[in-house]
Amino acid sequence: MADFLEEYAIGKEQDSHLHKSIFAVSIFGAVLTAPFVLINFIQGRPAAGIAALAIISIYLFTAWHASKNRINYLRSAVLLTGALTAFFFISIYQQGITGLLWSYPAVAALYVIFPMRLARVSNLVVFVVVVALAASFIDLAIAAQAAISLLIVNTSCIIFVSRTSQQQQDLSLLAETDALTGVFNRLKMNEKLNSMILEARVSGTAFTLIALDLDHFKKINDERGHDVGDQVLRIFGRLLINSCRDTDLIFRTGGEEFIVAMLNADAVTSRK
Repeated sequence: MADFLEEYAIGKEQDSHLHKSIFAVSIFGAVLTAPFVLINFIQGRPAAGIAALAIISIYLFTAWHASKNRINYLRSAVLLTGALTAFFFISIYQQGITGLLWSYPAVAALYVIFPMRLARVSNLVVFVVVVALAASFIDLAIAAQAAISLLIVNTSCIIFVSRTSQQQQDLSLLAETDALTGVFNRLKMNEKLNSMILEARVSGTAFTLIALDLDHFKKINDERGHDVGDQVLRIFGRLLINSCRDTDLIFRTGGEEFIVAMLNADAVTSRK
């Protein structure tokens, strides 16, 4: 439980592309929900209109934090789940099956906006509330159908989001890793070194950079061929990975040249 709270309660920096997606979904949800605020007020359902307005406010609140690349997921999930629960209670009580239909887009939105574990918890709350309300205010047959259909929607969303997330991770790994040696590439080095240097300056810890290259590597390529040269680079990459600490970062900057970045390591430590 502590790990769960630490992971999602702290508004820490996350991937900027993910935040752009969250921003777009939140704005889209707010825009689509807005007309129904007016409709509920016009048709004499002020409670539903206020609940819908609360949902829009939370969408915009989440979008604003996403635009700053900093989201407190736990706070946003609690607020949005609470607002959705209130809205479903009012809508199903007043409109029956029509109010029930709002639960399906809500399920999808929660999976898109929040991390998987948090989305599952939020959707579990939504599932229990919606099925209970359907059983109380509509009938048991409708409640059973709602339970089955919501389970199908949840399962489909979990599969879709999980596969999409895995594909994004695979693409990210390909973009930042040297395919031949398995270490980080030059693009990743430019990104990581700036943050490591800043961290060393702020914390006052030692920071060491080691530049390495393979002597006579061109001769190996010329005399033995590029296939043998590639094999040498693979072996050297594995050697570096096995020899360095878990906290060290290894980059291939080009050809047979490598950089090892060691945070919290002085000259003596780096020689070891």
